[in-house]
Parts: sequence; C-alpha cells; structure tokens
Amino acid sequence: MNKFNLKEELIESLYLNNFKEPLKVQEEVIPLLLNKENILVQAKTGSGKTLSYLIPILNMINFEDSYTSSIILTPTRELALQIYEVCKLLSASLKVNVVLIIGQHDYNKQINQLKHKPHIIIGTPGRIIELIKLKEIKLDNLKLTIIDEADEFNTLGLKEQLDLFISLLPKTQFALFSATISENYINFPLKKVIIDNYETVNPNISQYFIKTNDKYETLLQILNTANIKSSIVYFNTKQDCINTYKLVKELDILTGIIHGDMSQNRRTKIYNDFKEGSIRILFSSDVISRGMDFKDVSHIINYDIPNDIDTYIHRCGRSGRLDDIGISISLISNENTKVIDYILSNAEEYIFIINPINLNIKLEKEKIEPIITKIIIRAGKKNKLRLKDIVGSLSNYIDPSLIGVINLQDNYTEIEILSQNFNINILADYKIKGKKHKVEIKRK
Repeated sequence: MNKFNLKEELIESLYLNNFKEPLKVQEEVIPLLLNKENILVQAKTGSGKTLSYLIPILNMINFEDSYTSSIILTPTRELALQIYEVCKLLSASLKVNVVLIIGQHDYNKQINQLKHKPHIIIGTPGRIIELIKLKEIKLDNLKLTIIDEADEFNTLGLKEQLDLFISLLPKTQFALFSATISENYINFPLKKVIIDNYETVNPNISQYFIKTNDKYETLLQILNTANIKSSIVYFNTKQDCINTYKLVKELDILTGIIHGDMSQNRRTKIYNDFKEGSIRILFSSDVISRGMDFKDVSHIINYDIPNDIDTYIHRCGRSGRLDDIGISISLISNENTKVIDYILSNAEEYIFIINPINLNIKLEKEKIEPIITKIIIRAGKKNKLRLKDIVGSLSNYIDPSLIGVINLQDNYTEIEILSQNFNINILADYKIKGKKHKVEIKRK
C-alpha cells in the first residue's frame, strides 16, 4: 500500500487489518480518486472495490475538520452495513467520525449523530434524501460522492431516488461502481475503469454439496457428525436465518446470529464472541463483511445457495484463511441455477463420516479486547475549547495514538479512547489551558 503515498497512520491501520498488498481494482482506482477524477468502475462484487474508495476517502480527511466530506450511497441497507463495518474497522485509530444513515434505524438517534458533524456518511437513498431536505445533512463541504452497486438502483426500482439524490448535491467528485456499465447514470463525463476480476475458490478450501429435501435435518446431521472447530451457516433471508437459529439454539450448541437489523453494538459483540470461541456456530443472513477476518473457521455451510457465483466464492473465503484448510458444504434442493451448476461442477458429493465434536464447549481462540472506551470531559465550546486544545492536553496524560473520535459540544466533550480497560484515574488531575476539568467514563 506504500505505493499510493498514503498517510502513515492509514498505512498502519491497513497493515493491522491484514490489507498489505493492493488488489487489481485498488491499483487502478485509488490513484484516480486521489487525483480527484470522476470515474465509473465496472467491477464485480468481491473484487476489493470497497477498499478502493474507502482508502482515498480516509486519506483525505483531517480529523480536525468538522464537516462531512464524503457520502457513500448504496441501494440496500445490508450493503451499507457491510461498508460501514469495514470503514469503522479501518478508521478506529484514525479519529474519523463515520455514521450509518439507513431506514428502519432510530431516526432521532441518526439526527443526533449528524449534529456531531461526521466526516463520512454511509447509507441508503430514502433516509439520506429526507435528511438532506431537512438540512440535517450538511453538504456545503462535500468533496467526494460514492455510489456503490449503481446498477442495482435500476434493478430495485430506485433510479428516480438516485436521480433525486444526485440533483440535491453540490458540485462534487463522483465515483460510481457497478457490475455493468451504463451511460445513463449521471449527465457528465466519467472516466471508465473496467476490471477483469474473475475469481475462484481458494484451493485450500474443499468444496462439497449435499442434495436434500430437508435442509434442517441435513444441517443437524452435519453438526452431529462433522469435526467442526467453528462454522458460519449462511442464509439468503433474515427470517430463515432467525427461524433456524432458534431451533438449533435449543440443542445445547454454542450458537450466535448476525443479520442486517441488529444494532452495531450487538453485531460487534457477536463478532468478538465468535472470534474468542464462545460461539461455535454462527448463523448469518449474508451480512458478514469482507473486512472481517475470522481465524479457525473450519466449515462454511451454505444452508441457502446464494444468487451469484461471486457471493458463493466470498462465503467460501470465510474459511481457509491464510494457509489453513477449510471446508465448504452446500445444501442443494430442487433449484436449478447458474450458481448450483457452478457448485456441481467444482465440488464433490459430501460423505458423512461420524467424527463428532462437542459444540457446547467454548473453543480456545484469540482473546478480543473491545476497541473503545468513551469518556466525557465536562467542558466544551462554551469554555472556548478547540479540538487541538483537547488533543494537546490529553497527549500530556495518555499515548496520543489512543485518542479516537472527538465530539466537541457546548458544555461537554465526548472522546473515544482506543483501549478497552482504560484507567480513568490517569485523568484525575486533568487540566486544559491550566484549568482542571472533571473527566468520567461515559455510561452505556
């Protein structure tokens, strides 16, 4: 990643999250965005396109800026959630404020988050358009607009919303990402970038299929006979995921569930429990992002067959990380799709070998520490404080690299400290400009 002349702290964050060498789409797109060009990128899902725009966005932000400089628009809530998770992962140590603005989430909470002047907004058109019209989203300093999966706006009947969204924007740099190229997205020239990104399943992953008329019973048979360290079970719909999870949960198995309607805090806890091994079987409605790196996932189970080959390849890739060996098992009923044809031509029929393991015992895996402790300083703008005053004074007490997002309000300041077990007593005599101020842990 050094070739792009990125900020040192961003390079460190990328390395910490195992993003060390750019993929083809990133090599093509990152320099163009850093050079402020308007582009239309044809790239398949799973090509690495999310990082190709998140890296330039994060690189151009100054954490002292108190305005929104980038908006990322997606056609679906689940895609917005995936991008948000990757962005939060990369920005945790960069003092960047990111908010998720999507429907079916707390409206008042989102308005309150916008009052903190986020650097990046990620969301879906309906809620974002509404908040732009209400002037809750401020666009005066918008620099870059990303429209991801642009072709899906047409497919899902959202083209009018996309056009309205674009009409509400000031002059800004544009980048559109799409699986197919169309000349009719926006009415000014875009530089086209076409990425040939055909992918295959990692050869470390053994692919199997089971033809079945009763997927639930087949799943139980797998769980009762296979030597599973930990597994992700994928579903195409949230409701099927929830229903199956509830049934399996009654069987004395350490299970967890992730789906698109869960709060970010809840999702983070489930991710960490799965990483630590206190969850052995994780049920997912296909929202686990590419940025999340799980070790020791021995089995991927496709309870439902995904709608496209790229998603199937991505699911398989949750296993077999680094040089580990992984297993993917797909449950096939009577459907006949291109994805099933692909699986049948690349996988072997699964043979049940009784080699069970107790899935009610916690697996000893990596110990995860929560990333952030939020603290409150009882002083703010009315005390004539500025962001650099806060950062400068805190740096006298703690390592500056632990200082995360700072929300400076009239009478108080909320700060994210990038440490789980932060000792608040360090700040017992905390002073800014020679004056002592009370500091406390923010209550949940």
